[in-house]
Amino acid sequence: MIARSPMMVALMGMAMTLVGCAGLPTDGPTTKAIGSGSDLRLQTLTLAGVPEQRATFELPEPQTYAPAPSMARFVVARGDVLTIALFEGLPDGVFATPATGGSVFPDVPVREDGTIVLPYVGALRVEGRDVAAIRLDILSRVRGFATRPEALVEIKSRNRGSVSVAGAVRTPGRLAIGSDLLTIQDALSRAGAPYEAPFTANVTIRKHDGASQATLAQILAGPPLPLDGDTDLIVTVKPAVFQALGAVRRQGSHPLATADVTLLNALSEAGGLDPLRANPRGVFVFRSPDTTDTDPRPIIYQLDMRQRDAFAVAQRFLVRPGDTLYVTEAPVAQWTKILSAIQGTVAVGASAATIERLATAN
Repeated sequence: MIARSPMMVALMGMAMTLVGCAGLPTDGPTTKAIGSGSDLRLQTLTLAGVPEQRATFELPEPQTYAPAPSMARFVVARGDVLTIALFEGLPDGVFATPATGGSVFPDVPVREDGTIVLPYVGALRVEGRDVAAIRLDILSRVRGFATRPEALVEIKSRNRGSVSVAGAVRTPGRLAIGSDLLTIQDALSRAGAPYEAPFTANVTIRKHDGASQATLAQILAGPPLPLDGDTDLIVTVKPAVFQALGAVRRQGSHPLATADVTLLNALSEAGGLDPLRANPRGVFVFRSPDTTDTDPRPIIYQLDMRQRDAFAVAQRFLVRPGDTLYVTEAPVAQWTKILSAIQGTVAVGASAATIERLATAN
């Protein structure tokens, strides 16, 4: 019988432990382990299911002041300055004819009581009304003594406070709200917002009655948002990324440059599946639940790349910022690790036995 030294016994014990897989290195859980947990929501991706799910993958709607009034609905406020022109159809009237340019009142201020004063018209309340309504009111006042009168009313300048634009813009500062600066979109454009990456830029809109947030992309795609009163706009850029882990060629964080990056795009960005390690059945996307989700458990989407429609499914599934793409290892890869570990253990054991023989011989 061959005597075994304590070193040889220890090496054999290590080999048995490795065969039991407990000591094998791994990137994460196996496909079976992911599917067996009850603390997660596992959903299998199919071609029929993705179109229904796609709407739930969209970004949340922006939290903006609603409803945003149409640009045509801007109304006059105290401190605004109006330009008013009055015309008569016949000469020698109270007001000049169109041929002579009419009677123009270029700077008519809106007083603190919300009224304006015009010759032959008197005091006229204009606060809270648009220019079309003001025009009709003026015409009703002059029809009794003017021949075929006509009127034009324009807002020359507005006293609507100011807007401060700060953060990740080229020219931060405070701007006066006026005829050429009427909307939040105007202010962001004037300050040089990061339009090259609107998906990753967030805009905080802060006013006297509260604050709201939206992505720059959502603001640009939405209706005009009028500036009304002092407003602060804070632009921040937070790179949108997803994580790629497991049996992919390029692990790590990868950018999401647009809002329509698909799972197929993400797999390509990660270098594709590792052909020597990847389990094609184990392509998973881990996602945190939405704040509106009543189920707090994380969601796991599973794609079986062996299916013939797998690429079509991956092309339709949208990846969100913060998602984790994880590909499990194939069972054969685990056995390869076991065999490599056993070979290494045997080699070390053989070397130890040689050293032991030499020591005994000496």
